[in-house]
Amino acid sequence: MLWWEGSSVQEQLRTQNDDLLRKIHGIGQSIATAVIPDQLEPYREWLQGLLNSLAEQVGRNLKNLNIAVIDILPEVLDQTSVVTRELLVLNDRYLGPLLRARVTDRLPLKLLTWMHAENARTCDLPVVFADGSFGSWPLEMQPTLYLIPPVDQERLLHLPLCFHEYGHLLYACHFSEMDDVVEALQKSIARIMEPLARRNDNQGRSDQRKRKLIAERWYDWTQEFFCDAVGLVMAGPAFAYSFSFYFRTVGQDMYQKSFIDQMRSDHPLTWLRVRLLAERARKSGWTAVADEIEQDWQNIAELLGLTEDYFGCFDEKFLPALSQTIEDMLIEANPRQATSSEIEFDGPINDSVTPPALLNSAWRRLHADSNNYASWEGRALSDWLSLKRALATAWQVNE
Repeated sequence: MLWWEGSSVQEQLRTQNDDLLRKIHGIGQSIATAVIPDQLEPYREWLQGLLNSLAEQVGRNLKNLNIAVIDILPEVLDQTSVVTRELLVLNDRYLGPLLRARVTDRLPLKLLTWMHAENARTCDLPVVFADGSFGSWPLEMQPTLYLIPPVDQERLLHLPLCFHEYGHLLYACHFSEMDDVVEALQKSIARIMEPLARRNDNQGRSDQRKRKLIAERWYDWTQEFFCDAVGLVMAGPAFAYSFSFYFRTVGQDMYQKSFIDQMRSDHPLTWLRVRLLAERARKSGWTAVADEIEQDWQNIAELLGLTEDYFGCFDEKFLPALSQTIEDMLIEANPRQATSSEIEFDGPINDSVTPPALLNSAWRRLHADSNNYASWEGRALSDWLSLKRALATAWQVNE
């Protein structure tokens, strides 16, 4: 390589790193001046720490570019690419949730921070959420980004679905052990599906490929069943009611999908998830809850003219192995279990009431008097979030 060629690349990299440094400083200023709820301070600190680390790397890049040695340029290019990719991910995923923060975020943030605090593996992980259909991006060593629909961020009835998303974080925190258990289930399902006699023709090979696809798909499906179980364990009947209510009128594909559509989906058929939730609820002693959600789905299915048909993707013979697998995963993850007093809670709401108690009380109120539920929810949220006290304090400060 001629020196003038190297010099040109050197200047390119210097210009690129100067721009990266400007971006980092601009992002840092936006983060520092953002007005956010107290629960997001740990997340802001994490972002600032990440930016400081990136700025230090850019500083090293610029220092190395002042060295008149061509051989160092490939390393500088590599490190420049690393910082560039980190900033792209930061902008795409992690910055927006902080900058969009508003005072009404206090409800979901109080729930999410409580969930994390209740488990030794997650208590030090900051939380944040963005607008979107219920979901999460769980990573063991980084903040968990939750997605919550805007319409549900200031209401109680569907926030129990966040417990399912927390289950994905627990899976990530115990990834190796969980994967071993799930792999064992896949092998068990494959054995159960194996015919007594194999056909040595095109149909036999087609059936074998189909069985292989089903067993592979159960890798993702088992995780979803586990997360549903986490939701039921941590939130009690409130999760079962919320899950059933949220999905039961979405559409026909909640009740039945073709074999191909099931193979394309990371989630098992929703009607099957409801069925297994009901079975788990019965084992916990919540028979009335189980009967109700099963009947609700049966009623809609009859209106749609549908009967249970999983097109070979599920068999009753899977249940013993599946149930044991979920139990083993729950033992490994050790999610906090809702207490009987929280499940049956019907007392006055204040800021010390736990989320499971508040959410179960909300569903009990809805069932008892749906016409007046909205007014009760408004008062309950005000009391749980101490809004009256916060407004009074703000008024005193202004005075």
